[in-house]
Amino acid sequence: MAELLLPGGWLDAAGSCHQEAAIRPACGEDEEWLYGLPLTTPEPAVVTGLLTRCLTRVGPHAPPGRDVVRSLPVGDREWLILRLWRLTLGDRVELVVTCPQRGCGTRMDLDFALEGLVAEPRPQRPSYSLDPIGLRFRLPHGDDLEALGRALAEEESGGGVSGGGASGGGASETDRAAALLGRCMIPPPSTAEVTALLARTPGLWEGMAEEMRRHSALVDREFDAVCPQCEREFTGEFDPILAFLTEMMRRRPEFERDVHLLSLHYHWPLSEILNLARSRRRRYVRLLLDQLDVATG
Repeated sequence: MAELLLPGGWLDAAGSCHQEAAIRPACGEDEEWLYGLPLTTPEPAVVTGLLTRCLTRVGPHAPPGRDVVRSLPVGDREWLILRLWRLTLGDRVELVVTCPQRGCGTRMDLDFALEGLVAEPRPQRPSYSLDPIGLRFRLPHGDDLEALGRALAEEESGGGVSGGGASGGGASETDRAAALLGRCMIPPPSTAEVTALLARTPGLWEGMAEEMRRHSALVDREFDAVCPQCEREFTGEFDPILAFLTEMMRRRPEFERDVHLLSLHYHWPLSEILNLARSRRRRYVRLLLDQLDVATG
């Protein structure tokens, strides 16, 4: 388990910001839960479920519970997924990226340490003001993303998450901006009021989105790379949540093999195997495979 300080923090009913938290690595039960989700589960709901299972404390709440996790700002949820990744899978991340140079498009392997991805501490406040119009708003939370994810899922006939999120859909970008804007404005207006406000105030959403980014404790997602073919230097962007869920889904066969081997050779109850942290389970499996190699060598 790791004790940590949230870069944004959780706001209580009085508006006080609590940044103290603790998180444990994912265990077999968490992996089994993840692999059992429908592929159409929106990404924000997957994140809420994982953090609810693995966070052991947020501020005065131990464990924090789903409502507290949903009320965390977006940057904190992303940063916590990075911490969960490091505790569960280790500090290294491997990506396959494509050179953006026109006419090249070379695919290359990229390897870097998660430790280098940080979020500048910016304790959350109950409200912010968008000058010069004085519109008051709060930062987006997990429940806002979940609501938008549900709306998108209802509009789509297919798609969803298998280590990703719902994409595309019938709603326009303006509709989505209006939905998020309405949820984050203080006090929350009706949908019609938001639509009218956007219509008569050009650039309102862009300005509010920029102010949200300025006040949010967002993870630095950028990485530098050099194409081995055309030698172009370029900067890319890493999506921690998408990459983590994709990596977890890629390791599903490994999880199932581990559980099978430990059940078959040690005769442990399934509940005990699933209660093991992934790193400990992998250590037992390596010892078992080494022993089997000796016995059959």
